[in-house]
Order: sequence, then structure tokens, then C-alpha cells
Amino acid sequence: MVAGTSSISGQQINDDTDLFEMIIYTLSPVLGGRSEVLATPFVECLKYIELERQRKKADRWNRFMDLFYAHPMVDKNKRQRYVELIEPEKPRRNLTMRTNLDQLRALKEQQERERAKKSIRQGG
Repeated sequence: MVAGTSSISGQQINDDTDLFEMIIYTLSPVLGGRSEVLATPFVECLKYIELERQRKKADRWNRFMDLFYAHPMVDKNKRQRYVELIEPEKPRRNLTMRTNLDQLRALKEQQERERAKKSIRQGG
């Protein structure tokens, strides 16, 4: 990463030191301490940060639902707007692979040619 000013989730980062301090601060409780964070490869740290962010978002949602059921007399419009703001993302449906008929036809033709060559070699 090049030293300089960049923006990460709305926060201004002035140099690399701030980024690494932020990673250490965020992951020390998760990984067990500063030395464990420093020993972890950077790519893994990024994944841990993503997982921690998702966990915090889920915790916020769970706390809200606790309050929601504890105080049902809150203005319904305000509650709905807040729910839309903090509701965790719904899992995406699994992508289904669509069959490419042209590829299947080409494969079938190739297999038929190979069978024809094999039968000619076998004398039949």
C-alpha cells in the first residue's frame, strides 16, 4: 500500500501506520493479541476484518430485535426505516449454471468422431 491519504469506509487514513493500527486494534481481541495480528498474513487479516464487521452488524440487528419486542409502541414508520437500514443482507440465491447447447453439440460431435476413428482402427 502506498503511503498517503485514502478513504476507508468514510474514515480518512493519513498513512500506512494508521491502517495497520486500525487492523491491530480491530483484530487483537479476535486473534488474541497484537503479536498474533502481526503474525497473520495481511490477506487473512482482511478476511477477519470482514467477518468481524459482519458479526457486529448481526449483533446490532439482534439487539434491535430485542428492543423491538420489548417496546412495541414505537412509531411504525420510524421503526420500518430503521429496520431497512440495519437489516443484514439476505443471502444470495445460488447461481444456476445454464447449459450451453452449442458446447454440448460440439462435444457430442467430437466424441462421435473419436468413436468412428476407434472403430476403424479396430476393424469394424
